[in-house]
Amino acid sequence: MFAKLCQTLPTLPPNALSLPILPLTLPKVGRVRPKIGRRRPAAMAIIDFKDEDRRRGPKMDYQTNESVSRVSPAKEGGDVVPMVRYLRASLGYKTAKSSWTSGAMLFGVIVIVIAIATAVVSTPDTISAQGVEVAGAAPWGPTNGGTYFADDKYHTHVTIETNAADRTEWQWRFDGPGGEDNYEPTDLDFFKVAAYNSSVDVYWYVTFIDPMYAALYDCKAKSSPTRCDRARIRINETAENLSELLQNNLVCHELGHTVGFGDGGTAGASCMTGGDNNQLAWWEIQTINSKY
Repeated sequence: MFAKLCQTLPTLPPNALSLPILPLTLPKVGRVRPKIGRRRPAAMAIIDFKDEDRRRGPKMDYQTNESVSRVSPAKEGGDVVPMVRYLRASLGYKTAKSSWTSGAMLFGVIVIVIAIATAVVSTPDTISAQGVEVAGAAPWGPTNGGTYFADDKYHTHVTIETNAADRTEWQWRFDGPGGEDNYEPTDLDFFKVAAYNSSVDVYWYVTFIDPMYAALYDCKAKSSPTRCDRARIRINETAENLSELLQNNLVCHELGHTVGFGDGGTAGASCMTGGDNNQLAWWEIQTINSKY
């Protein structure tokens, strides 16, 4: 156009270049809809609606860019807009991208959600002992929903309880029917030491704790990310009201936490899985032996 203008200059009057330039007004050619994939202003919603779409009710709040009613494909330029664009609009995307890119992103989100759901649903509740998968077994190890492993097979215990009556009530249970007797069949070397020191593996005492718990275990010092060097067992004062069997079962259960077993087992055949029978199941003994 500039070249054509230059060709006409010789025929203009001498003072033509000093004439005021009038504004050039182009004829309106109608609204041009932006094409899919072209960047749009942030304030503009991704999906354009025709009049017939608006008569069906609002689908997008233009102030918040959130979906406010039904989710169904809108029409743009006569073509059905993929549902992916609705999802992208609801998530606040300002720029429409190709269907391939949108589909890939949606697929990635779906894969992540499925992976998380699978991890949650499939939390291990089985233990393989002697080649047998035992359903309902207590979780084993810190990476499978269990607790920290002991630092080694030498598993010493001691009390720091100062009340003579409480010490008498519980010490013999650790030394005998609830503790050492239950763990004797394992490869653990489980024994009591005379006094507390920094090398003790388990120490216990009686105190008031949350009434919903008869006892609580926790690791006070770790020797590695997966192993506990020193564990603590707190026995609730109210546990003295339990039967003798349940008191022994309590000791068996809390000591199981100190070697790697967690809560949540449903097999009901041992002190670790709600059996209330003051004994370790054969698969728990095999599991301990495979580790220590």
